[in-house]
Amino acid sequence: MDDSIFLKVEIICKPEFVDILIAELSVLGYESMLETHSCLEAYIEKPIFSEKLLTELAKKYEAAALQWNVEEVPHKNWNEEWERNYEPIRVENKILVRASFHEADPTVTYDLIITPKMSFGTGHHATTYLMLKHQLEVEQRGKRVVDAGCGPAILSVMAEKLAEDDIKACDVD
Repeated sequence: MDDSIFLKVEIICKPEFVDILIAELSVLGYESMLETHSCLEAYIEKPIFSEKLLTELAKKYEAAALQWNVEEVPHKNWNEEWERNYEPIRVENKILVRASFHEADPTVTYDLIITPKMSFGTGHHATTYLMLKHQLEVEQRGKRVVDAGCGPAILSVMAEKLAEDDIKACDVD
């Protein structure tokens, strides 16, 4: 029984063609792309994949010297896979943002535990890191904190740990 829903198409091309190739593939129905050091990985639902369209793309961009390999992606619960494999965040060796299944670190001052879910994030965005770092540098007592677009409210939790008690957090999801 074939339970593959997606195909992974590994495309090798000249680097200067990667951006246009991503645009062209998105028009053809490819749902996500990942640039690696050796190729462009493009993912598409199996029923809409067309070898003919890739061949036409290769002719259109002959100078790109496109080569590709197609493989089936076994069915997985990708949310579960992602949730299980993300890395904790360490800020200035003082804050550790982690899931309950990550090992605790007794050397950090602040241990923030969140339950990862694709729907609201894990704090890996660069601005979250920078704001956590900034919170360590700013006196929090007596200030009001607004965490807009808070996701899992990591910044709010950190503000509470830094002795702030007037915290408002909101998100649309």
